[in-house]
Amino acid sequence: MVTTVKKGFERRRHSRASVHVGVRCIRLDPHEGGVIDEVDMVDLSRSGVGAVSDNWYYPGQKVVVCLPADTDHGKRQMQATVRRCLSRQEPGYRIGLEFDHNSLNNWSSLSSTAVAAA
Repeated sequence: MVTTVKKGFERRRHSRASVHVGVRCIRLDPHEGGVIDEVDMVDLSRSGVGAVSDNWYYPGQKVVVCLPADTDHGKRQMQATVRRCLSRQEPGYRIGLEFDHNSLNNWSSLSSTAVAAA
């Protein structure tokens, strides 16, 4: 396991790229069905996404994130789990999404092209 240390203690396994792009997030809530939400992706790594949403997500919630890829691959749908959802001083919530293991296998070869496409 490789740990990238920036300022102070860093628990993340992979470095993050700062991006600012709107993406579709499908909330797989068993009580409400598939709720589609538009979120603002603010960072991206090989293992997950940081985003801002007007809506609250609960830790452990399963979602599908539709990420941009390159022109050959179109959009990439990644299954993820909500790890945190924090209220911000401004309206909205800061959410942390961790890609599920199966999605990571598909994502590893495309992550650099997705960052470039965003």
